Amino acid sequence: MNYKRIYRVFIFLLAICANGFSTHIVGGDIFYDYIGGYNYRVTLKVYRDCLNGQAPFDNPAAVGVFDNAGSLVTTLMLPLPGSLQLPLTLNNPCYQPPANVCVEEAIYTDTVSLPPRSGGYFLSYQRCCRNHTILNLVNPGSVGATYMAHVPDPAIKTNNNAPRVKNYPPVFLCAGLPLVFDHSATDPDGDSLAYELCDPYDGGSQANPMPVPPSAPGYSYVPYDAAAG
Repeated sequence: MNYKRIYRVFIFLLAICANGFSTHIVGGDIFYDYIGGYNYRVTLKVYRDCLNGQAPFDNPAAVGVFDNAGSLVTTLMLPLPGSLQLPLTLNNPCYQPPANVCVEEAIYTDTVSLPPRSGGYFLSYQRCCRNHTILNLVNPGSVGATYMAHVPDPAIKTNNNAPRVKNYPPVFLCAGLPLVFDHSATDPDGDSLAYELCDPYDGGSQANPMPVPPSAPGYSYVPYDAAAG
């Protein structure tokens, strides 16, 4: 059975210029792979500013597993495997990337048993806060993020694998020049994928930057600054 789903696109790694106020998590993604029985391998990717960042990678990172009613089933505590600094490139060969930009990637993995359950499961990770350099959010340094994946009801799709994006977005780009970027995803099952742009979710707070467990689904969106246009 071919299962058609909406793959929501979050553009989370775009920065025009970093300065001394860039301090926090840049973005992330979460997906899963079916590995047999009722078992799934969960993969969480998190990106941080490694030059000015004050927020370290979580060790461990807490991923909440919720049922369709929003009740917590279990919390996965994913150990930090280390991190990798990403290469910096520009979309114009005539310019050199600035030296005051640094982004690190950490890829967490763990396995979880998810017996068949009506409505499936939701996997959620939350963190605070976003970079102060963001111009279109209200007080971005206090705005969190939520990354979520849905394991469908087995009545709809059994032994399912989640789609995952092909590439991480560029760290920065040249102002006034067009950006051509493949933000599509692949699906290991060959399921058809549809895309839409949507508002990103808010997440952790300054008072609770690393929620353990994360809050249940039904997340609010980030507060956009209407004055930013």
